[in-house]
Parts: sequence; structure tokens; C-alpha cells
Amino acid sequence: MKVSLLTIFLGLLTLLSACVTTPDPIVLDTPSNFSIQDAVLKFDEVEHASKYRIETTDVETEVTKKYFVTIDQDLNLLYLVPGDYTIAIQAVGDGKHYLDSDFSESVNYTQIDPYAVSEISGEFLTDQSMVRWFGRTHYLSTNSANYFYFTASGFEVTFYGTSLQAELITGANATGKEPHLVIFLDGETNPLVGTLLVMDQPKKTYTLVDGLDEGIHTVRVLKRSESIDSSTALSQITTDGYFMPTNPLRGRKIEVIAASSSAGFGNLAANTSVAKTTQNSDGLRAYAYLASRMLDAEINIFSASGWPLLKGPWTGTNNIPAAYEFVNVYSSVSWNHQNYVPDVVIINLGTNDWSYITTLSGAARTQAILDFENAFVAFIEHIHDIHPNTVIVIAYGLMNETNIYTPTLNAVNKAKANLPEVNIFSIQLPSVNATDGIGSSNHPSATTHIKAGQQLADALAVWMDWNIVRPNIS
Repeated sequence: MKVSLLTIFLGLLTLLSACVTTPDPIVLDTPSNFSIQDAVLKFDEVEHASKYRIETTDVETEVTKKYFVTIDQDLNLLYLVPGDYTIAIQAVGDGKHYLDSDFSESVNYTQIDPYAVSEISGEFLTDQSMVRWFGRTHYLSTNSANYFYFTASGFEVTFYGTSLQAELITGANATGKEPHLVIFLDGETNPLVGTLLVMDQPKKTYTLVDGLDEGIHTVRVLKRSESIDSSTALSQITTDGYFMPTNPLRGRKIEVIAASSSAGFGNLAANTSVAKTTQNSDGLRAYAYLASRMLDAEINIFSASGWPLLKGPWTGTNNIPAAYEFVNVYSSVSWNHQNYVPDVVIINLGTNDWSYITTLSGAARTQAILDFENAFVAFIEHIHDIHPNTVIVIAYGLMNETNIYTPTLNAVNKAKANLPEVNIFSIQLPSVNATDGIGSSNHPSATTHIKAGQQLADALAVWMDWNIVRPNIS
């Protein structure tokens, strides 16, 4: 049989091909010097790598994802959910001659929201998702600042970083009228532990906290002095890190409508003859704040020393019920009561009314007492109109104003008769006394306030079916 040359050639070619061994594919080297610097990937190139892949693991959820990346890749462009991650990298081969490398050792990485800010100012200060406000506030566009007025008012921010600064505004205050604020860190509420800040300049940037461990922190700043002494506003707040969404308000809400005692008038004074100043007055060591703290409730105080329910000797025709419709006493800016809907409203008024009534005699005094009772009933009814589901508490006794007790309780009984569907309670608080020490101008001392705060908290716990969350200060 004849065999063609072509057949012989093909046979030889097949034989030769069978003798040639194809080399095994090569596993690529793992990228070396892998690091993350300011959200940018850094590593050494690997010869023959076609591309690179990272593996990210969310530390909290343990969810793992993979992404193709390049040298100097900006991780912000991957839109990772903000949080803590471990990240490893590998070189990717062509799948034929070069195989993927092993993953590198993981490095830690914190993804920051690329849109997060380190400074809040102007109208952005009123964004409650970034700055949580307490008490009545008003943004004044003429100086781009948000004003906060009464005792226990202020603001809170949450941030990632180590420090926080605030630009604060006040007026040209006389000695003894400088605003006093207290800084609370990471959920602290004890006024004895908070850091005191005295606003000593009309406009100044203060360091609120500094040198903290890098991480998430919450800072709450509350005013301990009162509105009529000096104004306070925030115009800018900055951090070395970035701001995060604020915490929601506590579930329990109290409002206190009162005069001097809820503002801590002279409660730190050495004795009654020492004049009241913002240095010796601490509204955060007064009964209202202390009771709210024990009950873990937010508090909104509307108070002014010397102000009456109807008529007093020091404010002319001005009184608390009329001013209550505005953001501050002596203000013409209306307040929206739906900005803060309390579970309970505590009214502690009458001492300054009696200071006026005691100047009268005979029929004039009798009529003034009746006018006081009727005005008190009307104000209770007004509070009910504004907040129809709110419990109302009438407190008295701190100033030992015994002559106004009966008219006060008469008003309570009349209000109960007019509003049978409303829970209206009354409580006589511990009075100023020599054993506890007496503050400026015969006002209760801090010791008396502690006792009054405890008594009020105990009563509210029963009336509101609330538990006492933390002990009183001592």
C-alpha cells in the first residue's frame, strides 16, 4: 500500500506535538507594602498581574464584598457604607499562564461618609438632624446665629473625632451677668461632673472638648444661668473629624413654667445677703432639672426671676402667661408650641404675685387675690388648650410663700372643676430653711433644691407611671 507524503508529515507532526510539555500556570506574588492612606490604596505592582482585587469585610455585619481596584484607588469612589472594615488585596492573573495570588494580610479601615462635614454654621445650625436643640431657640439671620434662652436650654452634637470647638455669642455683659454653660460628654448628665464654660467675650471660639480617644462622641451643652441675665447663641461648631446624625430626644418630656427658683437663683451663694450673680446661680442644680435628670426626661424651662403669674412689683404689666407665647420674655418673636409637646407641664408661680398683693390692704387685697386665682385658672385652661393630652402639675412652697398657698389651691380646685377630664395635681415642695442654708435674697440653697427635686421626681413617677432611672446628686 502506498502512503502519501502528506500522511507521513501529519503523523510526524502529531508525534512531535505529543512530546512537547505545556508549562504549569504560575501563581502570582501577593502585592506587597499594602496600606491605605487617607482612603487611597497603596501597594507594589506585581509583574504579569492583569488587575487587582480587594476583599472588604464589614466588621459589624461581617458581610464580605470584592471589588476590582487600581493603584491609588480612592475608596470613597466605591461608596462603601460608612463604618469599620478589614481589607485584603490580591493580584489577578489571566487564568491561563498566571493564576490569582493569595490575599494579603488584612488592614483596618474606617469608611467616612464622603459627604460628612467638619463644620456647621449659618442656617445649617437649625438642622435638628445635625444639631439637636433644647429649649426655645430662634435663628437670627443678621448675625447667622441660633439663640437659646432659658435655663437648661442648649444644644447637642454627635461627631467622630477627638475635639470640638464652638463659636458662641453673647452681649457686652456686666460683671456677674456672664452666661454660664455646662458641657456634658458622652451621655453624662450630672451637673457636678460637667465642665463649666463661662462666656467672657461677646464673640469667641471655645474648645468644648479636646484630646479624646478618636471615635464617636456626643457633647451636650446646657445653659445653667437664666435668660434675663444674658443672651447666648451658637454661630459655628467645628470638629477635627466629622459630624454624625444627632440622637433623638428622650421619650419623656417635661415643661416647667416658673420664676426664679427653677433657674437656681442664688442657690450657690454663701448666705442670703450675698447678691445674686450668674456665678452663684446654677439652674442645673435646681429642683426642675434634677427631677428631670432622675426620670431621664427632656426638660424645657420657661422662667424669669421676679416675674409673676398676673402682677408683681418688678415687671410692670409684664407677666409669664403673656410672655409664654414668645421665644423669650421681652421678645416679640412668636413660639410654636408644637415644637415641643410635653407629657407634663409643671407651673410654679405666685411668689412674686404675693410680693405685690402684700402691698395692698382691705378690699384691694381681696380683689387682687381673686384676680390671681382667676388668672391662674385661665392659664391652666390655656395650657390644656395648647397641649390637650398633657398632665398639669401645680408646684408651690419653695419660697415659703405661705400666704399664697390657699389662693393657689383654690385655683387648682377651680381648674379641676372646669376641666374634669384633665389630670391636674398639686405638690408642696420643701421650703427654704436655715438648716439647709439659705441662698441669695432668701432663695433656696442647692441642698433644698436637691430635696425638692427628689420629692418632685418621686411624685411624677407615681402620677406619670415613670420609673426613676438614676439617683439624685448629693
